[in-house]
Amino acid sequence: MTTGDNAAAMKSHATYSTAREATAHALRTRWAHLHEIADRQPRICDLGTGDGEFLDQVLARLELNARIEIVEPDEDLAPLAIQRLRAHGHDVSRVQDTGSGLPVDAYLAAHVLFYLPDINGWLTSALARLAPDGVLSVVQRAPTCECNALRKLVRDHHGVAPKVTSDRVRRLAATHGMTTDVVPIASTLSYPTVDPCLAPVPAQSADPELARLICWLAALPTDQRLPDALGREINAFLTDHLVDGTLTLNQYDLLITATRSVGAATQSVEPAATRAQRA
Repeated sequence: MTTGDNAAAMKSHATYSTAREATAHALRTRWAHLHEIADRQPRICDLGTGDGEFLDQVLARLELNARIEIVEPDEDLAPLAIQRLRAHGHDVSRVQDTGSGLPVDAYLAAHVLFYLPDINGWLTSALARLAPDGVLSVVQRAPTCECNALRKLVRDHHGVAPKVTSDRVRRLAATHGMTTDVVPIASTLSYPTVDPCLAPVPAQSADPELARLICWLAALPTDQRLPDALGREINAFLTDHLVDGTLTLNQYDLLITATRSVGAATQSVEPAATRAQRA
């Protein structure tokens, strides 16, 4: 997808989905410890900041100002994030190398691990950056998420295995002496439409905004022809989730937070009800 398509899709998702609000609430609770160091402005690193709206929302809920390092490769989105966060009193810098710099009190990676070429290397450097009481928070879709089902259709068509799972993140964190806890986040995407189906070339669909959103969720280009079989599978899925003029997808995300373990052993404080959802 192009930069413009990505930005438009993220805006549509924020408009028609309750995921951002639900995730911000969960993250605010998990980052409550930042209030204890509010007087020195907590240092935060955000991998894949986008336009900055989500992080800004989280920090507004926490009612604190922070020193923020943003990692955003998109040359159009990064300036928007910097402008938005600085306008609300944060000290913001854009960095390329997250493996060096001062210790951070919180490190956020929301729905971005899929794009990393070396997850092990990134996690090693991210954990090394944490202050003694710092936390690393990763947000990703649960296997039961219906948006994840769209991406699975694409993966299965191309014979590609999932690149990262919540269990993999937790195992890697454990090898670095970290304890992880997992918080499930439930939300809903509700998009009003009379025709949710994608055209063979998604950009030519009856509802271009919805097509951008679906391609963004499924990691598909909007300007290339879909394989016929994959197009039929996606459209059957979308039609099955159209009820009374609204495309409705139940979304389930996982907030995985890593903290330093006490002693050599690691432990999980994951609620039992969560285990059925995680990968």
